[in-house]
Amino acid sequence: GDFDNMIISGNWTAIRYHTTHRNRQTSDVSPVPVTEFVRFKDFGDRGMKVDEGWGGTKGGSYDGLMSFLSEEEKVAQKKLMDEIMAIKLPETEDLEEKYPVLYPTEIKGDRAKRMRSLILQDLDNWNQGTEKYSKWVDSFFSENVSYEYNDEVLGRNGIKAKARTLIEEKTLKRVKVYNILVSEDWAAVHSWHVVSGQDGFKDVFNSMAFYHFTGEDSSLVVDKCCIKENS
Repeated sequence: GDFDNMIISGNWTAIRYHTTHRNRQTSDVSPVPVTEFVRFKDFGDRGMKVDEGWGGTKGGSYDGLMSFLSEEEKVAQKKLMDEIMAIKLPETEDLEEKYPVLYPTEIKGDRAKRMRSLILQDLDNWNQGTEKYSKWVDSFFSENVSYEYNDEVLGRNGIKAKARTLIEEKTLKRVKVYNILVSEDWAAVHSWHVVSGQDGFKDVFNSMAFYHFTGEDSSLVVDKCCIKENS
């Protein structure tokens, strides 16, 4: 399928492309977006290789994929999920402290630093509830924003409606950041979210997104966002 984007920062790379899925019964063909974050390491004589990678997100096929893991790998996976589920965000206005990036990469220049700051503000405004986030949408996203959420393409009002559903009905909180990669006007973010319900239900999943920023450094807005997540 189509190759959309690639951001390289330090030893991390974020990639977005489309694969083509064909329905064997109807022969219908549909594009499926895929986002990956991979870390490269120099193994000397063996060359540069990927030593850590995250592909796709936790979705309907998650249980099936887990069946391929060894018992040791399943234990490690459950430990990771439990650790993320137990995260308590600190009471601080310092967003660098509140959302520390697990795999930080160098952010050069005032524009890139402003992009990173806005991304952290986006995470935090989401966690403040629908009223706060709805106001934030009008300042963070351009009037003609194209927001590709899984298989939907939304504008500002669609973003607000989707956020309301996720925040109020699924009680989704953004709690952990693995990567923020910035290159020119593009940024890629890999983060982890927790969903909880009144019946005690709780689950964890990860989100991968590309953001395109436009405007002057002091008035940056996002005019294109491609985000892949399942809850």
